[in-house]
Amino acid sequence: MIADKYAKALFQSLEPSQWEEVRQALRGLAEVARQPELLLVLKSPDLSVEEKSQYIAKLTGLNNEKFLNFVKILIINKRVDLLKPIYKAFNKLVSEATNTYEGVVEAYISETGIQLLEKELGKRFNANIKLKLRQKPVGGIKLFIDVLNVEVALIEDRLKEDLIQSILKAI
Repeated sequence: MIADKYAKALFQSLEPSQWEEVRQALRGLAEVARQPELLLVLKSPDLSVEEKSQYIAKLTGLNNEKFLNFVKILIINKRVDLLKPIYKAFNKLVSEATNTYEGVVEAYISETGIQLLEKELGKRFNANIKLKLRQKPVGGIKLFIDVLNVEVALIEDRLKEDLIQSILKAI
């Protein structure tokens, strides 16, 4: 995939100490790229490549020369539509290189519960796991770790139903 090639080129051009700041900048761009206004600005023939890259620098707050050159290449090659898949591929490369993976938990759960999940998942996958809590009334727990392809959902109603069935079988 083209996005993978761009992500790999960016990853290899950076020092390990720069990976995280560039990952955050790409994440921000991928989020903002969902808004058609940004894509219109980046595709506009009325603005020069330099003006567009300065706009990106202001938007991300990152003045990393390699990152800005990378953005210029995307603009010149008309690949700004690939910002989200490039971010996903770059995120995967950084995660694998650092053995640190990010995930999301959707539930009403305490910070202690999140820390326990991180610890147990870290043991299971032999990696550092960082979870963000998205409190939602899901009636259970949903866990997503995209790079590791982990998606788990424990729904309260389903657990109750399974428990009832187990009790009925035991009788």
